Amino acid sequence: MVKYVLYLLGGMPRVASALLAARHPQERETKTLINMSKLLIIICLYLIGGEKKNVAISRYPQRIDTALVITFEDYFKNDKISLELNKKSFLKDEVISSNEVGYTDVEVVFFKKNQHEIITKYENKYINVEHQHKLLLFAVLNGRGNKFVIDLRLGKYVGLSKKQGNQFYIRQSKRPFFYD
Repeated sequence: MVKYVLYLLGGMPRVASALLAARHPQERETKTLINMSKLLIIICLYLIGGEKKNVAISRYPQRIDTALVITFEDYFKNDKISLELNKKSFLKDEVISSNEVGYTDVEVVFFKKNQHEIITKYENKYINVEHQHKLLLFAVLNGRGNKFVIDLRLGKYVGLSKKQGNQFYIRQSKRPFFYD
């Protein structure tokens, strides 16, 4: 039975035979169970790993060298969003929903190009946005527009949540947001 299970998990028949040739049967079974448990944990972690979208919207972006991270957080349920930053459109009619933690898994990540310019990629096009520390964010939620001024000196992490009346609630931080 152990030989068959090891073979199914990708082990070679000779590896299974070597494990079965151990001197003490209880020790052999314990080692086999430990090794199979480790392998199962590795397989589960690999399968759980996250998906990535093929746009500037990334489910798990790198935080290194980011200039601005816009996160869509809580209370979204099949809502349609669009975004512009300093009159440059980079998100159009995306449908998003929040999970049970209060997070949509959607973040728009901008990287610093130079002191007064940031860049992102959306639909295989690079979008440059010039700024003087302040950015005008125009966000549309289900057809209703909301304007916000983002001062990068107050932090590069911006969180947008939905509130009543198809409006956004915004928060800004110098530290990344954490979701339980």
